[in-house]
Amino acid sequence: MSRLDDADSDQPGWVSEANREWFGGRLWTGVAAIAVLLILAAAVIIAKIGHGGSSQTSAAPAASSASTTPAGPGRSAVSAGSPVPLDQQPLTSAPSPIQWQLVDQVALPYSATAGPDRVSGGVASGFAHGATGALLALLQTWPRSGWINPGDQRAEITAMSTGAGVAAELASAPVTQLAIRPQIVGFRYLSYGPDRAVIDMAVRFTNADDGSTLIRSFEASEVWQGGDWRYESLPLDQLPEAPILSDLSGYVAFSGV
Repeated sequence: MSRLDDADSDQPGWVSEANREWFGGRLWTGVAAIAVLLILAAAVIIAKIGHGGSSQTSAAPAASSASTTPAGPGRSAVSAGSPVPLDQQPLTSAPSPIQWQLVDQVALPYSATAGPDRVSGGVASGFAHGATGALLALLQTWPRSGWINPGDQRAEITAMSTGAGVAAELASAPVTQLAIRPQIVGFRYLSYGPDRAVIDMAVRFTNADDGSTLIRSFEASEVWQGGDWRYESLPLDQLPEAPILSDLSGYVAFSGV
């Protein structure tokens, strides 16, 4: 607002007589009106400031909720669905911890969490429904059904195996101890699903007569059936070949002796 003084006026004060009436009223009425306007203006300014602050405050959570959650260990910033649990993926390293026990001179693996939970009459059962459970079930079933304690093998094959080859397995079960001893020395997963695991075993054979050794590859499957893993027994003409290995390249080393 500009100052309303009159340099030629002899009236006291800072305004001339001609300007004593504002808005059709006396000086104090005008002053009062101006004061009211100033108060209203101040209220409007305060209201705008308060409204602006309120808007900024309320906008902050919206911006935060719209932001992408930062990525952290084991979590992606953009989620494409729940990650597959580690034990539901093919194993690429040796499971741990494992206890190895000699059964008829063959080392077999045991896990407190993956099984077997029970061993009765040579039958191992109670394996965890996961990749580790499938591996341990195979490494327990395969030696027990073909190489360990011949007197128990028919019961072991019946309880631990399934498939079209079971009858042939039962017919060919040895009645005496074999001179060639097997020992698992490595594995590699070929595929894994909740109902079927396909595993390539590296098995070292030692001839008990002369001590000579060789390592062969055996592809075998375990299927989830009746609440446990069972060896998938195939007819003899469908069994994969068992090539001789020169080393364990491509395999996960896994052995108890």
